Amino acid sequence: MPEPAEPAIQSAIPAPSSAEGVFCGICADCIGNLDRYLAEFMETASPEGPHKARVALRRLTTALDAFKPLMRKAEAKALRIRAKAIFRRLGTVRDADVYDQTKGDGRVSSETEALREAVRTALRQRKALEFGPLIRRKLTDGTLLRSGASGLRLRNAPAAVLARAAMDDAFAAVNSHGKLLIGMDDQTRHEFRKDLKSLRYLTDFFVTPDANPKRFADLEALQDLLGTLNDLANARQRDNTARNRARKTHRRGKAELGALKQADVLWARLRKAAPWWQVGSA
Repeated sequence: MPEPAEPAIQSAIPAPSSAEGVFCGICADCIGNLDRYLAEFMETASPEGPHKARVALRRLTTALDAFKPLMRKAEAKALRIRAKAIFRRLGTVRDADVYDQTKGDGRVSSETEALREAVRTALRQRKALEFGPLIRRKLTDGTLLRSGASGLRLRNAPAAVLARAAMDDAFAAVNSHGKLLIGMDDQTRHEFRKDLKSLRYLTDFFVTPDANPKRFADLEALQDLLGTLNDLANARQRDNTARNRARKTHRRGKAELGALKQADVLWARLRKAAPWWQVGSA
Protein backbone atom coordinates (compact mmCIF):
# COMPACT_ATOMS: atom_id res chain seq x y z
CA MET A 1 0.00 0.00 0.00
CA PRO A 2 1.47 3.40 -0.94
CA GLU A 3 2.25 5.84 1.84
CA PRO A 4 -0.43 8.51 2.36
CA ALA A 5 0.45 11.87 0.90
CA GLU A 6 2.18 14.13 3.38
CA PRO A 7 0.76 17.59 4.05
CA ALA A 8 2.19 20.48 2.10
CA ILE A 9 5.12 22.09 3.88
CA GLN A 10 4.74 25.75 4.67
CA SER A 11 7.32 28.48 5.00
CA ALA A 12 8.05 29.44 8.61
CA ILE A 13 8.33 33.06 7.51
CA PRO A 14 5.12 35.09 7.47
CA ALA A 15 4.71 36.95 4.20
CA PRO A 16 5.24 40.42 5.75
CA SER A 17 8.59 39.47 7.29
CA SER A 18 11.38 41.38 5.58
CA ALA A 19 14.53 39.65 4.42
CA GLU A 20 16.60 42.06 6.51
CA GLY A 21 14.61 41.41 9.67
CA VAL A 22 14.85 37.65 9.32
CA PHE A 23 18.57 37.81 8.47
CA CYS A 24 19.32 39.95 11.53
CA GLY A 25 17.38 37.55 13.75
CA ILE A 26 19.26 34.53 12.40
CA CYS A 27 22.59 36.30 12.86
CA ALA A 28 21.74 37.24 16.43
CA ASP A 29 21.02 33.60 17.26
CA CYS A 30 24.19 32.30 15.56
CA ILE A 31 26.41 34.95 17.13
CA GLY A 32 24.98 34.34 20.60
CA ASN A 33 25.88 30.65 20.35
CA LEU A 34 29.28 31.42 18.86
CA ASP A 35 30.15 33.79 21.70
CA ARG A 36 29.05 31.24 24.29
CA TYR A 37 30.90 28.24 22.91
CA LEU A 38 34.05 30.08 21.89
CA ALA A 39 34.32 31.28 25.48
CA GLU A 40 33.75 27.70 26.68
CA PHE A 41 36.54 26.48 24.41
CA MET A 42 38.95 29.15 25.64
CA GLU A 43 38.22 28.44 29.30
CA THR A 44 37.57 24.69 29.57
CA ALA A 45 38.64 21.37 28.07
CA SER A 46 35.04 20.35 27.31
CA PRO A 47 34.71 18.90 23.79
CA GLU A 48 31.37 20.73 23.51
CA GLY A 49 33.21 24.05 23.13
CA PRO A 50 34.89 23.47 19.74
CA HIS A 51 32.02 21.32 18.47
CA LYS A 52 29.20 23.78 19.23
CA ALA A 53 31.27 26.80 18.18
CA ARG A 54 31.80 25.14 14.80
CA VAL A 55 28.06 24.49 14.48
CA ALA A 56 27.39 28.18 15.16
CA LEU A 57 29.96 29.20 12.55
CA ARG A 58 28.54 26.78 9.98
CA ARG A 59 25.05 28.14 10.56
CA LEU A 60 26.35 31.69 10.30
CA THR A 61 28.12 31.08 6.98
CA THR A 62 24.98 29.37 5.68
CA ALA A 63 23.02 32.52 6.52
CA LEU A 64 25.66 34.72 4.88
CA ASP A 65 25.35 32.66 1.71
CA ALA A 66 21.55 32.63 1.73
CA PHE A 67 21.25 36.38 2.25
CA LYS A 68 24.21 37.39 0.09
CA PRO A 69 22.09 39.64 -2.20
CA LEU A 70 21.41 41.91 0.80
CA MET A 71 25.07 42.49 1.65
CA ARG A 72 28.02 44.42 0.30
CA LYS A 73 30.16 41.87 -1.50
CA ALA A 74 33.54 42.81 -0.01
CA GLU A 75 32.21 42.95 3.54
CA ALA A 76 30.37 39.63 3.27
CA LYS A 77 33.38 37.93 1.68
CA ALA A 78 35.72 39.15 4.42
CA LEU A 79 33.38 37.91 7.17
CA ARG A 80 33.00 34.52 5.52
CA ILE A 81 36.77 34.10 5.15
CA ARG A 82 37.30 34.95 8.80
CA ALA A 83 34.54 32.59 9.92
CA LYS A 84 36.03 29.72 7.91
CA ALA A 85 39.50 30.36 9.35
CA ILE A 86 38.18 30.07 12.92
CA PHE A 87 36.14 27.03 11.89
CA ARG A 88 39.18 25.21 10.50
CA ARG A 89 41.30 25.85 13.57
CA LEU A 90 38.59 24.58 15.88
CA GLY A 91 38.21 21.57 13.59
CA THR A 92 41.68 20.30 14.38
CA VAL A 93 40.76 20.15 18.08
CA ARG A 94 37.36 18.64 17.35
CA ASP A 95 38.92 15.82 15.30
CA ALA A 96 41.49 15.15 18.03
CA ASP A 97 38.78 15.04 20.72
CA VAL A 98 36.72 12.58 18.68
CA TYR A 99 39.73 10.36 18.04
CA ASP A 100 40.54 10.28 21.76
CA GLN A 101 36.94 9.26 22.46
CA THR A 102 37.11 6.36 19.99
CA LYS A 103 39.92 4.80 22.03
CA GLY A 104 37.43 4.19 24.84
CA ASP A 105 39.74 4.78 27.80
CA GLY A 106 38.26 8.18 28.69
CA ARG A 107 41.63 9.88 28.53
CA VAL A 108 42.67 12.97 26.62
CA SER A 109 46.06 12.53 24.97
CA SER A 110 48.91 14.90 25.66
CA GLU A 111 48.96 15.69 21.94
CA THR A 112 45.33 16.83 22.09
CA GLU A 113 45.99 18.96 25.17
CA ALA A 114 48.93 20.64 23.45
CA LEU A 115 46.91 21.19 20.30
CA ARG A 116 44.03 22.74 22.26
CA GLU A 117 46.37 25.23 23.89
CA ALA A 118 48.06 26.07 20.57
CA VAL A 119 44.69 26.76 18.95
CA ARG A 120 43.62 28.92 21.89
CA THR A 121 46.79 30.98 21.47
CA ALA A 122 46.20 31.34 17.72
CA LEU A 123 42.59 32.43 18.25
CA ARG A 124 43.62 35.00 20.86
CA GLN A 125 46.20 36.42 18.49
CA ARG A 126 43.57 36.69 15.74
CA LYS A 127 41.00 38.19 18.13
CA ALA A 128 38.46 35.46 17.42
CA LEU A 129 36.36 36.44 20.45
CA GLU A 130 35.77 39.83 18.80
CA PHE A 131 34.30 38.27 15.66
CA GLY A 132 30.71 38.04 16.90
CA PRO A 133 30.62 41.60 18.25
CA LEU A 134 32.12 42.79 14.95
CA ILE A 135 29.19 41.37 12.97
CA ARG A 136 26.69 42.87 15.41
CA ARG A 137 28.34 46.25 14.96
CA LYS A 138 28.32 45.99 11.17
CA LEU A 139 24.63 45.13 11.17
CA THR A 140 23.88 48.05 13.50
CA ASP A 141 25.94 50.73 11.77
CA GLY A 142 24.90 49.69 8.26
CA THR A 143 28.34 48.82 6.91
CA LEU A 144 27.40 45.22 6.05
CA LEU A 145 24.11 45.74 4.21
CA ARG A 146 23.61 47.36 0.81
CA SER A 147 22.24 50.91 0.88
CA GLY A 148 21.41 51.62 -2.77
CA ALA A 149 17.89 51.55 -4.18
CA SER A 150 18.10 47.93 -5.38
CA GLY A 151 19.70 46.85 -2.12
CA LEU A 152 16.97 48.50 -0.07
CA ARG A 153 14.29 46.78 -2.17
CA LEU A 154 15.88 43.40 -1.47
CA ARG A 155 16.24 44.16 2.23
CA ASN A 156 12.55 45.01 2.46
CA ALA A 157 11.36 42.17 0.23
CA PRO A 158 9.60 39.14 1.77
CA ALA A 159 12.16 36.77 3.21
CA ALA A 160 10.29 33.78 1.78
CA VAL A 161 11.48 34.70 -1.72
CA LEU A 162 15.13 34.38 -0.73
CA ALA A 163 14.35 31.34 1.40
CA ARG A 164 12.92 29.31 -1.46
CA ALA A 165 15.75 30.23 -3.82
CA ALA A 166 18.38 29.38 -1.19
CA MET A 167 16.83 26.00 -0.45
CA ASP A 168 16.47 25.17 -4.14
CA ASP A 169 20.18 25.90 -4.62
CA ALA A 170 21.16 23.94 -1.51
CA PHE A 171 19.20 20.86 -2.57
CA ALA A 172 20.73 21.01 -6.06
CA ALA A 173 24.20 21.08 -4.47
CA VAL A 174 23.45 18.02 -2.33
CA ASN A 175 21.87 16.16 -5.24
CA SER A 176 24.88 16.81 -7.48
CA HIS A 177 26.96 14.32 -5.48
CA GLY A 178 24.93 11.32 -6.61
CA LYS A 179 22.32 8.87 -5.38
CA LEU A 180 24.32 6.35 -3.35
CA LEU A 181 26.57 7.28 -0.45
CA ILE A 182 27.93 3.76 -0.20
CA GLY A 183 29.70 4.29 -3.55
CA MET A 184 31.31 7.60 -2.55
CA ASP A 185 34.88 7.91 -1.38
CA ASP A 186 35.56 9.67 1.92
CA GLN A 187 36.23 13.07 0.33
CA THR A 188 33.11 13.05 -1.85
CA ARG A 189 30.98 12.01 1.11
CA HIS A 190 32.55 14.80 3.16
CA GLU A 191 31.50 17.34 0.52
CA PHE A 192 28.02 15.78 0.45
CA ARG A 193 27.85 16.14 4.22
CA LYS A 194 28.81 19.83 4.10
CA ASP A 195 26.15 20.57 1.50
CA LEU A 196 23.56 18.60 3.46
CA LYS A 197 24.35 20.68 6.54
CA SER A 198 23.57 23.82 4.57
CA LEU A 199 20.23 22.34 3.52
CA ARG A 200 19.49 21.31 7.11
CA TYR A 201 20.32 24.73 8.53
CA LEU A 202 18.27 26.51 5.88
CA THR A 203 15.41 24.21 6.81
CA ASP A 204 15.83 25.20 10.45
CA PHE A 205 15.83 28.87 9.46
CA PHE A 206 12.88 28.88 7.11
CA VAL A 207 10.55 25.90 7.38
CA THR A 208 7.83 25.03 9.89
CA PRO A 209 8.63 21.63 11.47
CA ASP A 210 4.96 20.80 12.10
CA ALA A 211 4.13 21.02 8.39
CA ASN A 212 6.35 18.07 7.45
CA PRO A 213 7.87 16.34 10.50
CA LYS A 214 9.06 13.32 8.51
CA ARG A 215 11.44 15.41 6.45
CA PHE A 216 12.86 17.11 9.52
CA ALA A 217 13.36 13.71 11.16
CA ASP A 218 15.03 12.31 8.03
CA LEU A 219 17.34 15.32 7.70
CA GLU A 220 18.35 15.12 11.36
CA ALA A 221 18.92 11.36 11.24
CA LEU A 222 20.92 11.59 8.00
CA GLN A 223 23.08 14.38 9.37
CA ASP A 224 23.75 12.35 12.53
CA LEU A 225 24.71 9.29 10.47
CA LEU A 226 27.03 11.36 8.31
CA GLY A 227 28.65 12.75 11.44
CA THR A 228 29.23 9.21 12.71
CA LEU A 229 30.64 8.19 9.32
CA ASN A 230 32.94 11.20 9.30
CA ASP A 231 34.26 10.34 12.76
CA LEU A 232 34.81 6.70 11.74
CA ALA A 233 36.59 7.75 8.55
CA ASN A 234 38.86 10.16 10.46
CA ALA A 235 39.71 7.45 12.99
CA ARG A 236 40.41 4.99 10.18
CA GLN A 237 42.68 7.48 8.43
CA ARG A 238 44.58 8.20 11.65
CA ASP A 239 44.97 4.49 12.32
CA ASN A 240 46.19 3.91 8.77
CA THR A 241 48.76 6.68 9.14
CA ALA A 242 50.00 5.15 12.39
CA ARG A 243 50.28 1.72 10.73
CA ASN A 244 51.94 2.80 7.49
CA ARG A 245 55.30 1.47 8.58
CA ALA A 246 53.78 -1.94 9.18
CA ARG A 247 52.05 -1.77 5.75
CA LYS A 248 48.64 -2.42 7.30
CA THR A 249 45.46 -0.70 6.15
CA HIS A 250 42.15 -0.46 8.00
CA ARG A 251 39.21 -0.67 5.63
CA ARG A 252 35.56 0.11 6.23
CA GLY A 253 34.26 -1.95 9.13
CA LYS A 254 30.78 -3.33 9.80
CA ALA A 255 29.70 -0.23 11.73
CA GLU A 256 30.70 2.05 8.86
CA LEU A 257 29.02 -0.10 6.20
CA GLY A 258 25.87 -0.38 8.29
CA ALA A 259 25.69 3.39 8.75
CA LEU A 260 26.19 3.89 5.01
CA LYS A 261 23.26 1.61 4.20
CA GLN A 262 21.01 3.46 6.65
CA ALA A 263 22.12 6.79 5.21
CA ASP A 264 21.28 5.66 1.68
CA VAL A 265 17.72 4.80 2.75
CA LEU A 266 17.24 8.25 4.26
CA TRP A 267 18.81 10.03 1.31
CA ALA A 268 16.53 8.14 -1.12
CA ARG A 269 13.48 9.31 0.86
CA LEU A 270 14.64 12.93 0.86
CA ARG A 271 15.32 12.88 -2.88
CA LYS A 272 11.90 11.41 -3.57
CA ALA A 273 10.19 14.06 -1.45
CA ALA A 274 11.90 17.09 -3.03
CA PRO A 275 10.98 19.92 -3.21
CA TRP A 276 9.30 19.28 0.12
CA TRP A 277 10.00 22.81 1.39
CA GLN A 278 7.84 24.49 -1.23
CA VAL A 279 4.36 25.69 -0.41
CA GLY A 280 1.87 23.43 -2.14
CA SER A 281 4.17 20.37 -2.49
CA ALA A 282 3.25 16.95 -1.14
